[in-house]
Amino acid sequence: DEDDVLPMGYAFMPASVLARFIASLLGMRQVPEVERDPYYNTWSIRKTSDPARVLNEVRYGTARMTGLQICRDLINGRQPKVCDISYNYAAGREERILNRNQTEAALEKARLIRQEYVKFFREDKEVASLLPALYRSIMGYQVSRIDGSFLELPGLNPDITLYQHQKNAVARILMSRNTLAAHDVGSGKTYVLVCAAHELKRMGLSEKNMIVVPNNVFEQTVQIHRMLYPQDDLLAIPPSSFTPARRAEAVRKIRTEEHTAVYMASSSFDMFTMSRNYYEGIEQEKIRKCQERLNETWNAAKRRTLENELQRLQKKLEKVQLNYKETVRLL
Repeated sequence: DEDDVLPMGYAFMPASVLARFIASLLGMRQVPEVERDPYYNTWSIRKTSDPARVLNEVRYGTARMTGLQICRDLINGRQPKVCDISYNYAAGREERILNRNQTEAALEKARLIRQEYVKFFREDKEVASLLPALYRSIMGYQVSRIDGSFLELPGLNPDITLYQHQKNAVARILMSRNTLAAHDVGSGKTYVLVCAAHELKRMGLSEKNMIVVPNNVFEQTVQIHRMLYPQDDLLAIPPSSFTPARRAEAVRKIRTEEHTAVYMASSSFDMFTMSRNYYEGIEQEKIRKCQERLNETWNAAKRRTLENELQRLQKKLEKVQLNYKETVRLL
């Protein structure tokens, strides 16, 4: 069972931990230089001393792949693969042909390396304490508790009483910029959504609420809102009201009319596009980051890769500038 072990090459794995494992595995007198390229999310290994030949080429390596090469594949999330090179005279180019026997031998060595990594992870006290703490600090999140008992929910259908967890969720929506209601199916998330939308409007926290729901529950969700708050003025725009001929009128109503909530099917909402400047800004930011990376890199192979990436991004930006077509705009 490896559920409690972080994968080799995990994005937030300290390079020093990987370097120490590889040096221990292959009997290297000095730990290798292990670096991660955050732009491409790839790892590189540069040996600073020769590994023990028996360990590198026999125990953890094969006749065609050394243990160090297999480690390089594993930390980059690749399965080791051995190919033979042959020249195709008819096509005028070299071809790589998978060598199944050698690949199977390399995969078996990869399995042994993974076993050693699991043992290293669990038995090294520093690693065993460092990595779980690192994972929790980066990926973990402590959710503060919000008590919604204070909510009176004026205007709510008197025949309806929310459970405590529903009131807590409504209160969180009112007090937070964004909320994920990750409750189980059937626990009343739709009631939470409707009550929160009503309260946001009633308290003046929002001027207009748009609620986007899957097509198959569109009518059901609108009916639930009307049952919970019969007095609310709703604008419901089913897919049939968002056809090309009726789309401009629907958008006009969304923009100019006052409603407690606007309900729209997800298929209709997907037809809205952001502005040309928005898409251009995204591509320009990608180009800027790629150019920065290129300026900082002196490795010839990495520079060629980044130059190709930069050309691809520039062509994509040109395509956006030439072919962008606005469909529906809210503002």
